Amino acid sequence: MDNVGAYEAILIAAMAFSASLIGGISGFGTGLILPMVLVPIVGVENVIPLMAVGMVVAHHLLRNVTPGRHSLLMESVVFIGAMMLLVRGLS
Repeated sequence: MDNVGAYEAILIAAMAFSASLIGGISGFGTGLILPMVLVPIVGVENVIPLMAVGMVVAHHLLRNVTPGRHSLLMESVVFIGAMMLLVRGLS
C-alpha cells in the first residue's frame, strides 16, 4: 500500500463516487463494486480494513445527516470505539 500514487488515488476516488451513486440508487452494491478496484491497487490483505474504515466513517456521517433525535455522546463513543477496534485489527 506504500506505492499508491496520484493516479491510483484519483481512480479510487472516482470509483468510490460511482459505487456510491449505484449503491444509492439501487440500495446495495457499494461493497461489491469497490473491492474490484481496490484489490489490484492495494492488495487483498488491505481491502477488508479499508472497506471497514470507509463503512464506519460513512455510517457515522449518514447518522449525522438524517433527521431525528440522536445522542451525540453515544454516537461519539460508538464511533471512537469502532475506530479503536479497527486500528487494533489493522495491526
